[in-house]
Order: sequence, then C-alpha cells, then structure tokens
Amino acid sequence: MGAEYYVVDEQGNRIAVILSLQEYEQLLEDIHDLAVAAERRDEPAMGFSDTGGNGRACDSHCRTERKRHPLQQEKPSA
Repeated sequence: MGAEYYVVDEQGNRIAVILSLQEYEQLLEDIHDLAVAAERRDEPAMGFSDTGGNGRACDSHCRTERKRHPLQQEKPSA
C-alpha cells in the first residue's frame, strides 16, 4: 500500500482517509472476492481433477461481469 492521507477534525481526530484510486479499486475488488467466498462457503469442495487439470474452476460466475460500485466512475478512454 502507498501513503494514506488523513483528514482530521479540530481536535486532531482522524475522520476520513484519502487513498489513491488504484488502492480504492483494489479494496473494492477485495471486498467483492470476500463476498463471493462467503456466498460459496457451504458449497462442496472441488478437487484438482474437477478443474480440468489447470487448477482453475470456471462456472457461470466467472463469466458474469462484476457489477460496478455506484461510486466508481467509468475510466475515460484514451
């Protein structure tokens, strides 16, 4: 992680943090990954041979586009 910058109130209490856009997007991705893991907690385990031998299981979930967080802006095209 890079440097975090804090916004403080008159008493010096931290009330907000400023992150780079890259760090913010990484946090959103991490939260999404945790939510998917929580949803799949009760699913049966999959063995290596069930993945087609490449170690990666792919189902309809990995083909669906992840929803964009409402606060995330579209990246301008160059």
